[in-house]
Amino acid sequence: MKMPVRRYADALFSAVGGLEANEAALADLSAVRVALQEVPRARQVLAHPTVRPEMAAYLMDALAAKCSPAVARFLRLLAERGRLRHLDEVVEAYRRRVEQARGVTRARLQSAHGLPAEQVEGLRAMLARRFGAVELTTEVRPELLGGARVVVGDHVLDGSIAAHLQRLRRALIAARD
Repeated sequence: MKMPVRRYADALFSAVGGLEANEAALADLSAVRVALQEVPRARQVLAHPTVRPEMAAYLMDALAAKCSPAVARFLRLLAERGRLRHLDEVVEAYRRRVEQARGVTRARLQSAHGLPAEQVEGLRAMLARRFGAVELTTEVRPELLGGARVVVGDHVLDGSIAAHLQRLRRALIAARD
């Protein structure tokens, strides 16, 4: 069964309240996530299916001791329900929810080669007209061969040469049949 990640993120967002409190809660969640990344063994123990939920909750209480009460309760709930293995997904869904409340959309620009700053800014402006405020990160992906791909939430704008070649390949195969 797929974890209802967005539902957990929305529930925490509602429970916490205002935007400032949610930003603080996001910082708390991110700190716990980093702590678990720094100690992979702790993460494995917390997410292991044979660890009793009450033991995972006890360990999570210790990790969340400096978090806000709402975040500590939320992490305990994840532990009690055996959902800690989905913590990264929940934190990312929560981050998107907080950014949405802030009116900011995250976008990733992937290109085969680094792009000049003026092109990146032009693209950021175009995305801002379509999606509102955009936080754009760039990454070089040589396998794209040329062109670029932009990922904004669930939207993918793919103008890469690799994507064009793939579409051409599918068209040729379909024409042959």
